Amino acid sequence: MWQCLQDADTNWQFDIFAFSEQAEGHALSLLSFYFFQRFDVAEKFGMDPVKLATFVRVIEKGYDPQNPYHNRYCSNEQSYVFVAGLCRWQELHSHV
Repeated sequence: MWQCLQDADTNWQFDIFAFSEQAEGHALSLLSFYFFQRFDVAEKFGMDPVKLATFVRVIEKGYDPQNPYHNRYCSNEQSYVFVAGLCRWQELHSHV
């Protein structure tokens, strides 16, 4: 699963739905933790990493699996697309 996460920010073909199934309900927190570490979010913003992780887990638990639209899969996809877009933007601007 770690290899999948490492591919997440470099591969537009990343299958978030397959990853979500592998993560057994914890894709949002796994993606978040990976990207928080990759971008040093806690350190840059002076946040407690444990509190940040707890916050994401609480959000993740709050998604109703019976909701056909706004559910964990939706949040996983939106989070991935947002961060992958930031990675591409960063990559593009580093070559200018």
